[in-house]
Amino acid sequence: MPALDDDLLNQAYRYATALCGERDLAMDLVHASYVKYLERPASTARDPQRYFLRAVRNTFLDRKRHEARWQYEEEEQADRVVGLDTCALEALVVNQDLLARLWAQLNAAEREVLYLWAVEEYTVDEIAQLTETPRGTLLSRLHRLKKRVAGRTDVARPAGALQ
Repeated sequence: MPALDDDLLNQAYRYATALCGERDLAMDLVHASYVKYLERPASTARDPQRYFLRAVRNTFLDRKRHEARWQYEEEEQADRVVGLDTCALEALVVNQDLLARLWAQLNAAEREVLYLWAVEEYTVDEIAQLTETPRGTLLSRLHRLKKRVAGRTDVARPAGALQ
C-alpha cells in the first residue's frame, strides 16, 4: 500500500478538526485512521484519499458512539441559534472571534458539511459520495445552516456583497 503524502495527511487533519472541533482529538483521529490504513491489505483500497478520509470520519463516529454509550448525555445544543447577515454565506467576511463562536455552536454533521463544502470546495454530490449521505440531506443541512446564520448583525459585508 502506498504511503500517504503530507498534503493528504494535512487535509485529513483539517477534516478531523472540522468534525470534532478539537486539535488534539483531531490528531488522534488521524493517527488512528493512519494505523487502520496501514493494516488494510493493499488490494482493498482503490482510492487511498477517499479511503483515508472515510477512515477518519468512521473513527470519529466510532468515538462518538463510544462516548454516548459510556457517558451521560450532553445538553442539547439545538436551542442555540446563531444569526448572520442575509447576504450569501460564501460572501461573508468574518472575524476570527465570530467564526470561533459560530463554529462552537455547530454540531459535528454541520461542521463536516460546512468544512467539505466551504473549505475543501467539494460539490454536494462529492460530499454525498464521500460521506455516504443522501444528497437531499446535505442540501437540507446547508439550507438550515444558511437560515440559522441569517440575521446576524456583527459581521462585516464585503464591498460588493448583495443586500
